[in-house]
Amino acid sequence: MIVQPIIPIWIMAIICIGLIALKRKRIAAFVRQIIIVILIFMINLNLCFVDGKSNVKTEKTNAYIMFVIDTTISMKAQDYKGNQERIAGVKADCQHIMEMIPGARYSVITYNNMAQLAAPFSDNSMHIMNTINNVSFPYKYYAKGTAMDDCVKLVEDRLAKMTEKDQGKKDIYVFYISDGEITSENAKLPSFKGIQQYINGGAVLGYGTEKGGKMYVEDLAGKEEVLTYRDENFEEVEAISKYDEGNLKCIADDMGISYVHMENGNEADSELKNIQDNLQKEKVVDEAANTKSTGAYFAITLALLLLYEFFSIHVRHKEKI
Repeated sequence: MIVQPIIPIWIMAIICIGLIALKRKRIAAFVRQIIIVILIFMINLNLCFVDGKSNVKTEKTNAYIMFVIDTTISMKAQDYKGNQERIAGVKADCQHIMEMIPGARYSVITYNNMAQLAAPFSDNSMHIMNTINNVSFPYKYYAKGTAMDDCVKLVEDRLAKMTEKDQGKKDIYVFYISDGEITSENAKLPSFKGIQQYINGGAVLGYGTEKGGKMYVEDLAGKEEVLTYRDENFEEVEAISKYDEGNLKCIADDMGISYVHMENGNEADSELKNIQDNLQKEKVVDEAANTKSTGAYFAITLALLLLYEFFSIHVRHKEKI
């Protein structure tokens, strides 16, 4: 038997205890009350029994795809598809890439004040998308701007280790995702040329517009407000983030991959099609258990009991009248 509760068991247990505590006066009615509560509890457990196994065919590829995602505050600028945050476009576009190249293994590296490996390579697409959907941004007073040096080093180190371990047998693709802005004091655009030797392709995906957009950020209390700064006259003005296409094109040239300005979500489809055409694919057969839920049986019994309760209460009400 497999238990797949709809509501956490401990919450349902508290609810059921509360329902039983509303004890009815007549013994027969109280017994029916207990049975009804037990049936509710059993329906929530969603018990399933295994009814044989079946073969499930899935497609695997030799592709390893790394998402390198800029999570600095500027990626919250609201100039994607009009007034959406850039990061909203990133999430939707990463989902699209994973749908276009199923069966690959994906990894996520994020960077803001520092770079970190958010998710190592995995073929669990749900885990990867959960990681991307839950990327965090630095707080207003903790943000130090954008510097890419740590990011380049981390990406190179991860790719070098993969290549050494498997002697270059993997097809590796990198999608570098950013608005290209460098705002850290004295920071310069680092060279990405060291990455080129480890990858088979990919793309630099650029987000933002020339007009730019304002950013909503969280303070330490979790309250969202427009990011502002003091100008040369010490007046508080709203910060506007504009993408730096020059930096993004330089990064793409260094890595030997295409630069794509993302505006509607499908601009990178030609690059994705090229990857699809070059992949080695294989069919993998896995065994999957067939399960049948017992919930329907409990639900039918519960419905009959509730109908009986309804008519018995209706009859007693008429007798009193």
